Amino acid sequence: MNYIDLLNNIDKNNLKNINLLQVEDKYFLDLSLKTLKNDFIGNDFLDFNYEKVDFQTLEKEKFQTMVETLPLMSDRRLVVIDNCDFNKDSLKKYEELLNYISSFFEKFNTMTYLFFVYNSDKLFKGKFVKQIEKFGHIYCFSRLDQKNFVSFVRKFFINNGVSIDINSIRLITERLRYLDRDSKKTLFEVENELSKLLNNIKSKSPTYDEIEESIIDTFEEKIFGLLDYMSSKDLKKSLYSYSTMKNEDQMMIYYMIIRQVRNMICVKDCYDKRLNIQTGQSYCNLSPFEYKKLDKLVRNYELKDLLLLHDLCFKSERNFKTSKRKIEDIIERLILEFCMKK
Repeated sequence: MNYIDLLNNIDKNNLKNINLLQVEDKYFLDLSLKTLKNDFIGNDFLDFNYEKVDFQTLEKEKFQTMVETLPLMSDRRLVVIDNCDFNKDSLKKYEELLNYISSFFEKFNTMTYLFFVYNSDKLFKGKFVKQIEKFGHIYCFSRLDQKNFVSFVRKFFINNGVSIDINSIRLITERLRYLDRDSKKTLFEVENELSKLLNNIKSKSPTYDEIEESIIDTFEEKIFGLLDYMSSKDLKKSLYSYSTMKNEDQMMIYYMIIRQVRNMICVKDCYDKRLNIQTGQSYCNLSPFEYKKLDKLVRNYELKDLLLLHDLCFKSERNFKTSKRKIEDIIERLILEFCMKK
């Protein structure tokens, strides 16, 4: 079950007394705890009816006291055990404590609502976790997939009274880089960047061009924007984008261009061989989001032209090291070659 299932169980009063939250993105954990404290337990006597402890400092006597203490002026008490370690390699270390905790499950205090918080993208279902599954519920707060992330961004603007078309939403989601394969960006960071973008938007129904101009002016966003323009063969926007980056780390820009060419060669090779998307993204070691985007862009190029660009990148680096040419001139040459390929 997920975050929505948890909210539904709270609303319908179907919450189990024993629960495990497997957390990949703490954004949903924060929302869940706020809802549990404010709506399920209530603010009255919250200091007495809510208790949070770190798993690493938890002892048997402390656990027993927490779960057997009756609520004050209420019929519900919330206990959260944070930073649980349910890794397969750690279970032996905590075996005695976990066996003691699970011994309470069958005849658990019906006034106490216990939540174990486990921060990981994977959950090993050992003996203890299976006991939780038997007597309670397990909720998984995973990172959003593309469909849900687009919905998250759209709802953010709707809730702030701004109407944005789907193409602009896609542009924003691309620039946020949340969906990249190795991205560690959280929804807290995403929401913060969306708030900054909202402050830059001048109207309640901005156009695509207005959104593009309003996107936060950071180096990371500039460089990914440049790569997108280059791969789309938009010479005018590529040169303009690069002109705003002359005070940035030029070698970083250069190596990001090389990375883009390499990825495009790999995706183009998969496309020419008619490999399916799942096989291709695994072969190229790219996220589904990045692979699908490049899969569309590489149709503007022949494989031989991408290989020539790759060769030009390394020749340019050699020329930079052995001549007096400026790195800025070399990058502009690469941009021209990139965008002028038929």
